[in-house]
Amino acid sequence: MQGYGTIAAEAIEQLCRLGIKKPTHVFLQAGVGSFAAAIQGYFANLFGNERPVTAIVEPTPADCFYRSAVANDGKPRIVTGEMTTIMAGLACGEPSRIAWELLRDYSDVFFACPDWVAAKGMRMLGNPLHDDPRVISGESGAVTTGLLAALMKATTSKTREPRLAWTRTHASC
Repeated sequence: MQGYGTIAAEAIEQLCRLGIKKPTHVFLQAGVGSFAAAIQGYFANLFGNERPVTAIVEPTPADCFYRSAVANDGKPRIVTGEMTTIMAGLACGEPSRIAWELLRDYSDVFFACPDWVAAKGMRMLGNPLHDDPRVISGESGAVTTGLLAALMKATTSKTREPRLAWTRTHASC
């Protein structure tokens, strides 16, 4: 998890070079939660109560963090059974206890996403508009982009995308 913190530090350095002090929102994919917890921990340490709003994103068939948040008793949940999803890197079903504690305490919202969300994110990243750079991403990395696009469309369109499962963990968000 310490190595993943470097990603957050590099992102902050890049934002600072652009004159941005911090992101307003961060979308993090989670399997066992090590990546998401490392980034979340870095931002919580750096920004304290002024940290960005954070969304934890995982595939519906392996939504252990989402289910843990819905239970709202502070305990991690394990998902068993078949976890068929194109987001194979996130199809874990059992959260790291350390990761769960960080994500439980510092995350604002948890999403369980069907495969179409990840596929949408891959298409968008691989076929950018105008002069935006092309990003080749796998399903597990692209699910956050697909989710953001679906959320934006759902708030601006009369025809809504299929519903996404989500829960808020803090009343203030």
